Amino acid sequence: MLHRKAVACGKYFKCQPQLRAPLLSLHEKLEGFHRVPGAVFLYGAKSWHITKQRLQDVQTWENKLLRRLFGMKRAPD
Repeated sequence: MLHRKAVACGKYFKCQPQLRAPLLSLHEKLEGFHRVPGAVFLYGAKSWHITKQRLQDVQTWENKLLRRLFGMKRAPD
């Protein structure tokens, strides 16, 4: 799973300028995110054993990249 995250992050950073384009709507940005890095990350996921920890890791990774895409910062604890 770590290798898939690394490959997907590479694709995300290659596509980041296009995904952050100001002319794209929120819907188009989300659609682009799920098509490129999301699809690359989930390639072969059907063979993964789903556990609560793995599901939480995937959601954490996705939220982290979406925060980067929209320029949001985490709220301080």
